[in-house]
Amino acid sequence: MQSSRSGRPSRRCGLDGMVGTVSAEQDTPVIGPDRTDVRHLAMVQALALHHAGWPELITGRPGDADAALRATATTIYDWYVGPVAIYVTIGTVVNQTTGQPTGTILKGTPMQLHDDENVDLSVLVASAKGSPIADDPSTTGDDLTWEVDDSTVASLVVSDDTRTCTVRSGVVGSTVLTIGVGSASATLAVDVVAGDAATITINEGTPYKQ
Repeated sequence: MQSSRSGRPSRRCGLDGMVGTVSAEQDTPVIGPDRTDVRHLAMVQALALHHAGWPELITGRPGDADAALRATATTIYDWYVGPVAIYVTIGTVVNQTTGQPTGTILKGTPMQLHDDENVDLSVLVASAKGSPIADDPSTTGDDLTWEVDDSTVASLVVSDDTRTCTVRSGVVGSTVLTIGVGSASATLAVDVVAGDAATITINEGTPYKQ
């Protein structure tokens, strides 16, 4: 198994706080587990923080205080839960030698590449509320993990900030790519098939009588 830190977008798939499967044609995020208990705790703590300076919160009068309370609760909730959503974007398939688009269109799952092709994947990390989480160079807590079951079928070249990865096809076969961060992980099945013939070699045999 290859493991590492570390195009142009086509399709995007969100995995929210759970293990999910990325499809080249899946646009709708997968719904994560219910976290009502954590939301309740965050709201209680936000009320405690705002009580002294925002008495109108307790009386229920509407206004800016309500928005402030919700913002504080959201901040607390995001801190408790951490990164829980990842949005995977599959880029354009290119030739390994020329770097030019090959015209291969990725559909469904598994993702099928020819043995002379590369494709870039990019990932957006988000909080439980869907707010993007930028990479923080001072910590590894928001770094993505990239793993592939069989690195002879597909190898990975991961960027320094771990948010993008080039998948390089290898020998013909099948493997599974796993991307993870926090409580979220996504799997992407990859099939590598033979590409077009590059050369034709004719070996001369020994002459014989008809």
